[in-house]
Amino acid sequence: MGWQVVERWEANGEIAVWCLWLKQVVDEPFSTAWRVEWGELGGYRRGVSFTGNDREQLAREELQRRKEQFTYGVWRQVA
Repeated sequence: MGWQVVERWEANGEIAVWCLWLKQVVDEPFSTAWRVEWGELGGYRRGVSFTGNDREQLAREELQRRKEQFTYGVWRQVA
């Protein structure tokens, strides 16, 4: 499955740059998945995928929750 970055967010912490990615499947015409990933820039990432009719809304809500959870710095959108 290939993913396209829809939004990318960064927050500078004392040690690392923390990132959030909002992604959408691009290479499967009938796929419905959206994905949120988080972690250190250049490091290990974790993520969760959403499918179904409200997939984009659920992914955007998860993105907002993650932004509120990681309080290492001010989030800024970079892509």
